[in-house]
Amino acid sequence: MGSGSFNTKISQKLIAQLAILFRVPPEWLMEERITDNEWVTYHFHHLGLEKKKLISFLEILNNVKDTEVWIRNFILKGVNPDNSLFLRVECRNGNFLVEIFNQLGVIREYNELLAALNSKFDCVFGDVLTAIPSQRNAAIICIANHQMDFNTPIDFRKLDF
Repeated sequence: MGSGSFNTKISQKLIAQLAILFRVPPEWLMEERITDNEWVTYHFHHLGLEKKKLISFLEILNNVKDTEVWIRNFILKGVNPDNSLFLRVECRNGNFLVEIFNQLGVIREYNELLAALNSKFDCVFGDVLTAIPSQRNAAIICIANHQMDFNTPIDFRKLDF
């Protein structure tokens, strides 16, 4: 990509969106050769997202119509102010795949999210493959609409606790 080709802010946002959509590090979309297999989350900050509290995030999910289909990204404030959860959320007809992009476990934040989602939806817990073999993202399928079929993504692996 030529340095004068795009507005830097626009290109950073586009690269960030594509990296999250396709579950790859942003460098893989910018460099000719892949030299690093490190999972990162800093590109969420290039999206200009406001950090949301868990209650605000749940309100968004609760207000989704049964006909909506989208993929959005969120940064959730952690219980500890130094922690955040980086989420890729896929909505299909009022049901959701909530994917946590954090590399290292922020177990307290994950447990808070899990408990909140499980109190509102029928949840299936698992993980999703990424392009990096050592990185599987924790994921939660949230079924809100029992009358709609929810197709589990092919790269989702259910985990039993």
